[in-house]
Amino acid sequence: MKTLFKNIAILTILLATITACDEIEDLADVTKTVELTKQFKVELEGGDNAVETGSFNISILTPAVEPYADKLKNVAIEKITFEVLNYTGDALAEYKAQFTADGTPFINESFFGFEADANDTIFEVNDTSALNTVATKLLNNDSVTVSFNAESTNLEVAASFTIDVKFYIKVTANPL
Repeated sequence: MKTLFKNIAILTILLATITACDEIEDLADVTKTVELTKQFKVELEGGDNAVETGSFNISILTPAVEPYADKLKNVAIEKITFEVLNYTGDALAEYKAQFTADGTPFINESFFGFEADANDTIFEVNDTSALNTVATKLLNNDSVTVSFNAESTNLEVAASFTIDVKFYIKVTANPL
C-alpha cells in the first residue's frame, strides 16, 4: 500500500512539472503587431468593360518579426481594409474591386469612385473564413501573392485613382 501511495505521489509531481513547463514555455511567447500597406495606381480608359489587373507580394517577415522566422506559432489577420484615394474621372462611374491572396478571394466590393474618395470610405473585409485562410498561408509560407482586378462597365471618361490596401496582422512566435 505504501508503494502505491509513493507511486501516485511521484506521478502527481511529474504531471505538475510537465504542466508547469508548458506554462513556462507559453510565457516566452512573443507577439508582434504588423501593419502592411500597399498602394497601387488604377488607370482605366473610358468605355465599356474597362479593366486593370495586377499583383503584389506581402510578407510577414518585417524587421520586427524576422528574428523569430523559424519559431512562428500563429498568424492572425485582425482585419484587411482598402481605401480609394485621389480619384479623378466620371463622378457617377461604378467600380468593382476584387482581391485574392494565393487564390483565396478576400475582397469583392462595388463602389462609386468619386463618392468613396470624397467620403474617405474605408472598406473592411468581414469574411473571417477568408482572413483565417490567408493567415494560415502566411504562417506556412511567410508571404502571399495578392492579385487584384479593378473594373468598370459604365465608364464615360478615363479615370484614375489609387487603392490603399492595409493588412493588420498579429504574429506570435516562441524563441524557446
